[in-house]
Amino acid sequence: MNKEYNNQQSRNAFGLVEIIVAIAIFATAMIATVSLAIGSLRTVKDNELADTANAVMVGSMEYMKSPAAVPVLNQLTAGRREFAFSVSSEIDTENPNLTTLRQMDQADVIDTCSDSSEYRVVLRDFPDFLVCNQILLQQTAGNSFEIRSIIYYQTSKGISRNEIIGYRNTGGSSQ
Repeated sequence: MNKEYNNQQSRNAFGLVEIIVAIAIFATAMIATVSLAIGSLRTVKDNELADTANAVMVGSMEYMKSPAAVPVLNQLTAGRREFAFSVSSEIDTENPNLTTLRQMDQADVIDTCSDSSEYRVVLRDFPDFLVCNQILLQQTAGNSFEIRSIIYYQTSKGISRNEIIGYRNTGGSSQ
């Protein structure tokens, strides 16, 4: 039996170094794949947050242009031409229609958003999502108004800002 063993040719097998190199290449490929997947998920989440924030911004603009805002517009202080409003109720992200606004004392444009901001909007589905919405109303002539809806929101890349401008004429006599 010993003789048969000696007659067989020895075959080269993979050595330890080759196995370690193969494992390192495989591990690098796995890390790259996981990093790409995480980056893609982060981008998807940021886009979802941006869509939600933009829906709030558009919703506040639509509210100010709707018949529901007529009582608010009719009660504006005479002599003033600039007004600011904030959302005063929790918003459902599936149906971001506003129901109540709060008139603010100052009509200065905000330049940031924080947890303590008076323009902070609370979203039912994203309670930790930092988003602020300021609605500025400027009386241009008589019953005509320029409406600006400004939104600040936080994503993984930092604070972002969007704004839309609309116009409204309430008709009737001048204020």
